[in-house]
Amino acid sequence: MGYILVALFFFFSGYGLSQKYKKDGEKYSKNFLLKRLPSLIIPFFISSTILYVFTRLTTDTISIKSFIKSFVNLKPFDGICWYVYIALFSYIVFYIFMKTTKSLKIILIENVIVCLGIFSFCIYTKKIDYWWWISLGGFPLGIAFSIYGQEILKYAGKKWMRLLCISIVGFIITYKIVTPYMYRSTCKSLILENIPILFLIASILLISMRYEAKSSLLEKNGKMSYELYLAQSLSFAILKYFMPAQIVSPTLYFITLILCIGVYAYILNKINEFVLGKYKKLLKRFEEKTT
Repeated sequence: MGYILVALFFFFSGYGLSQKYKKDGEKYSKNFLLKRLPSLIIPFFISSTILYVFTRLTTDTISIKSFIKSFVNLKPFDGICWYVYIALFSYIVFYIFMKTTKSLKIILIENVIVCLGIFSFCIYTKKIDYWWWISLGGFPLGIAFSIYGQEILKYAGKKWMRLLCISIVGFIITYKIVTPYMYRSTCKSLILENIPILFLIASILLISMRYEAKSSLLEKNGKMSYELYLAQSLSFAILKYFMPAQIVSPTLYFITLILCIGVYAYILNKINEFVLGKYKKLLKRFEEKTT
């Protein structure tokens, strides 16, 4: 289900960017890349560096040259951070369209065209791993919901229970049907794979219309959700070295892994807050000098 949940991240990214653009207009585009990209790049670089140091200390199999090349050759060192590259791409594309047009509807059309272009290129050339871009369609969906969301929710409110049941059952059925066709890098599989994405997004939006998840634990984790993602690679590496899965019970391994990810994500979050805090101060000084 990984690609479906990643599509959900892209959906809320597209929605969040569009809502800010609707609110602030052209003002939002000023220094957009200088504000947005570091929040992705700096934590990614820090976590990758820590993982590299640990790898060198325990195995000494990766050269510094290979590590540096991993940031630009589309083969991330940690193996899971392809998401960062696609997110960066989405932000840059949104920024370009934001600077060249004032209409959010036109931005939506342009993003759809870009997505279709990427889907076509990747399917027919096989140049980029399938899981890198399979979830990208969630981004223009988020933009579309920012534009038409009020009308959609107004209609959904009248038939809430019926639509919720259809969405949940539809997700379960289509996910089951689609499973044999997943990750085949074909046009047919891509179309089928996006159907459960639509049903899951609809289910979450419908549930959130009536119920709000209130939890201090979720709130704290939400502030370091990116670090929880980045913390996975080092946590797996630590357990592989000190506590291989083959010599402990699956339950103990799982619990230890979750604790390791949580502790490391918390530490990483504090490091990122400090570094990004320094960066934001420098950016603020730069903005003051240029205005």
